[in-house]
Amino acid sequence: MPDVISLRFLGPSATPPDGESVIVVDLSAFPLLAGTVGLDAALLFLLLRALRVRTGQATLHALAWPLRTSERRIAAGIETLARAGLLTYTWERTRAGDGIVFEFPAQTPLRPPIAWPPSPARVHPLPTIAFVQALPLLGRDAFALYLALLAREPVRRARTDLRLSGVATSIGIAGSLRQRRAVRRLIRGRVLEIAKGAVFASATLHELPPPTRRERHLLRFLAIPFLPAALRGLAILAAAAIASIALLLTLALHARHR
Repeated sequence: MPDVISLRFLGPSATPPDGESVIVVDLSAFPLLAGTVGLDAALLFLLLRALRVRTGQATLHALAWPLRTSERRIAAGIETLARAGLLTYTWERTRAGDGIVFEFPAQTPLRPPIAWPPSPARVHPLPTIAFVQALPLLGRDAFALYLALLAREPVRRARTDLRLSGVATSIGIAGSLRQRRAVRRLIRGRVLEIAKGAVFASATLHELPPPTRRERHLLRFLAIPFLPAALRGLAILAAAAIASIALLLTLALHARHR
């Protein structure tokens, strides 16, 4: 897989006539955000902003399933954001589980870099639906890499030359195996297209596509409250049952050969 690519950006051809729910993000500051609080907390920060626009509230499960992580890690990420001065919050009990009431300070300590090559600061309207569709389907690393690539979109031309490993490293995706996995997921997700058989390859960054029918079923499955905990419990019970059967078979074979 080529590392150095000439990336062409394909955005929406026109604004939808009825508009869409979006959050406006200065993506040039995304590497700084990831470097300050970590990649997972940076994605959680954007997800909170998206859910604030979509529903105005959130539960731990509503935050955990799009990020494909546990509620315990979400609670830790929220505390990380609060310590960094990016969020204020309180907890409340709801019928759907532990809920969070949160606000964003008007002035945060996060500032974009003065100069972030190869292009200056870019502001992008990100559809909020992408955080409950593309994010869980692509995974955290691939979705974050998509945002980092989008941040490199030039101002006055539709193409830029960049090194994929450098872009991934800038947001905390370290290691060649992890980087290649993120790139493969973008390719399989029809977001990134790279020409085959080239050292310096031509590539295209597409607009996030809508999920397929199978992917929509998967999203509905992931969004079911308390299901992850139930599946983990079933997996533990199944592993215990297999271990017990294996132990009984071992003891029976040992007794037979005595």
